[in-house]
Amino acid sequence: MAPAAPNLFLLGAAKAGTSTLYDWLAAHPQVYMSPVKEPHHFTPAMPDGGPVPGAVTARAAYLALFADGAAQRWRGEASASYLHHGAVVVPAILRLAPQARFLVLLREPVARAWSHYLMAKRAGQLRRSFESIVAAAPALPPRSAAADCIEMGCYAEQLRAVLTQVPRERLWVGLQADLARAPAALAAGLAAFLEIDVAGFPAAAPRRNAHAAPRGGLAAALLRAGPARALRRRLPAGFAAPLRRLLLREQPPPPIPTAAAERLAAYYAPQLAELEALLGRSLPALYYRGFGVR
Repeated sequence: MAPAAPNLFLLGAAKAGTSTLYDWLAAHPQVYMSPVKEPHHFTPAMPDGGPVPGAVTARAAYLALFADGAAQRWRGEASASYLHHGAVVVPAILRLAPQARFLVLLREPVARAWSHYLMAKRAGQLRRSFESIVAAAPALPPRSAAADCIEMGCYAEQLRAVLTQVPRERLWVGLQADLARAPAALAAGLAAFLEIDVAGFPAAAPRRNAHAAPRGGLAAALLRAGPARALRRRLPAGFAAPLRRLLLREQPPPPIPTAAAERLAAYYAPQLAELEALLGRSLPALYYRGFGVR
């Protein structure tokens, strides 16, 4: 018997609540989610030709992640890098799963960029200031940590790439703000899209991946180490959360630099206007209003 292939893909965006949505989906009895949240199987190779750290590259190993979900209606994964590379990723997915459905969760892009920057800085991937990165956009080295901070918030071009390959009725777009403030309505819309019972979703899901700082010098060194980062990507969800608590202490994030935030908001404004036209809906929750990251 051929192994069960995935047919549900949470494409991103990175730092936009995908871990919480993954938990919601994994809790539903009609949905099976890969025990490795982000296998990055379809993510393009890095500029040096190597795979994304922690990626499950072998097809047999990738399909094995879904073996226990053969009886479920939906079998999914949540590699948040996919949306950024949708023009390449989606055709590759469709070759494996022609009837797949796709999920996207979007966050106000200035807050998303700041959250991404703090994560990359903590991991030792960035040393330069946020202000310098914003000032250099869009002329940042492609696929660099600095470029990812900015480019992953360019939602219109990413969704346009997806919709050139996937019918609109097979793409669900949700907002991180709704996940936080109106979870029941978001769950109802998601259940309708997947044609499953909304009662199968949990009443509420705890926030995942809140801002945190290393508990000490050893924890900071482990978080920056390349092999350790790759291992964390490959850990099943049940092990990743305790490891995070061991190494990190949750605390409020530092405030985003105001001038850089306003400059970045102006940078994203044309993208958001295009996104609203593309999706045919107003998206006020995606516009920066001068508040900090929460």
